[in-house]
Amino acid sequence: MKSYDSILADYNTMCGEFNREAIMAVKSLLENCKITFSPLLIYGNVGIGKTHILKVAKAYMKVNGNDDSSIIYFDFRGLSRYFFDSQTIHIDQKMKYFDSASIIILDDLHHYAHRDRTQDYVLDIISRSRELKIPIIVAGNNHPYTMANSFNPSLLSRVCGGVSVKIDAPDIKSRVDFVNMLTKTKDIIIDPEIEEKVIEYFGNDFSILQGIINRFELFATLNNGAVMDNLAFDLIFKDEINHFKTLNSSLGESV
Repeated sequence: MKSYDSILADYNTMCGEFNREAIMAVKSLLENCKITFSPLLIYGNVGIGKTHILKVAKAYMKVNGNDDSSIIYFDFRGLSRYFFDSQTIHIDQKMKYFDSASIIILDDLHHYAHRDRTQDYVLDIISRSRELKIPIIVAGNNHPYTMANSFNPSLLSRVCGGVSVKIDAPDIKSRVDFVNMLTKTKDIIIDPEIEEKVIEYFGNDFSILQGIINRFELFATLNNGAVMDNLAFDLIFKDEINHFKTLNSSLGESV
């Protein structure tokens, strides 16, 4: 049996104070069979690694002997297509698909707002999974209580009946560690002064941060391994920096 921690390492998962609770909650649910944590709700802003943690959960289940067909993952679009695209299969038959799962993972919970029929199906999935003791992980950008007017009260109750964990914005150490991990993997060098700017401007979103480091890699490739200087950085990332400054300015005015 391969440990959850080793899967985290295999997937280069960024582990820090900002996501420690979420990682430990998934570990408790899967490795320690803490079924009372199900459904496990993981929520937080875009780009902070929620979907990555879900992928690690899928990998853990697969490596430890569960068939692909029993590892059920749906984002909002996928689940909508599953239930609504084919009208030839009865809904009861579609629901039975979930009964043989080793784990159920539902992403993009926030997109289910005001989708009454889909919410009914999700409620049924969660209820059946609890009866059958199938672990279920749900992820979204917001806690459903912040969207209570657009969610079925019964679904709210079910979703929040296990454990709810928020992933906060990455702390400075985690941002630095993430940049260092990426630059080491890509074998590129970033000037320390510019690295500070990258972390300040883009560190709240790991997805964007990864794209920024990819641009450094492209620069090095096009310039025979040269290290980007301040002039090149300001020119290449002019639009991104202006967006960051405008965003921060608007946030400052709204406080």
